[in-house]
Amino acid sequence: MNNLPPPLKSVDNSSLNEQQRAIVQITEAPLLVIAGPGSGKSRTLIERTVHLIVDEHVPVENILLATFTEKAAKELITRVSNRTIEIGMPINISDMLIGTLHSIFYVYSTNIASIQRSNATIVHLMVSISST
Repeated sequence: MNNLPPPLKSVDNSSLNEQQRAIVQITEAPLLVIAGPGSGKSRTLIERTVHLIVDEHVPVENILLATFTEKAAKELITRVSNRTIEIGMPINISDMLIGTLHSIFYVYSTNIASIQRSNATIVHLMVSISST
């Protein structure tokens, strides 16, 4: 991971370690990040989302963020919205599909004809592993 591109203007590089910066900057495909509690998954996800919107010009409506808990999904909505406002590029967060895996599957299964997100860029699947 020593061949990282230069720091990105839109990303808070100071808050990310080398592995997190690599996750943010790899945009060719969806990623699955598995890490324990407190490891910075959410921060990495927020920065990756901002990078896709600002630097890669991915339309907000083409981004899907999935997690396992409703609490984490609400936190993602708040933090993505706050981060884009912070960098002076506020977005309509309701254009982005953010939720639990179950809620997203439910939306797709019940509204398949009306959903226009078939080209969604899957940004991240957040998995927390506890040591218990």
